[in-house]
Amino acid sequence: MPQHAGGSLPDALFSADSVRRIDQYVIEQQGIDGFELMQSAARAAFRRLVVRWPGVEPLLVLCALAITAAMGI
Repeated sequence: MPQHAGGSLPDALFSADSVRRIDQYVIEQQGIDGFELMQSAARAAFRRLVVRWPGVEPLLVLCALAITAAMGI
């Protein structure tokens, strides 16, 4: 993936359809619960956030009304 000039995050990410297919595969083929998968993603995102911006306070997390809301837990 191409890297953004200002940091280490890529400019291109997976499409929403690709993410749905990856999630479905992990849930069905690897036996991971969907809620557990979202919590794992949230923990990984939070770890990345605190590495990138250590000591930032306060921190506000906004979540959608859906299974993705698990990411805010």
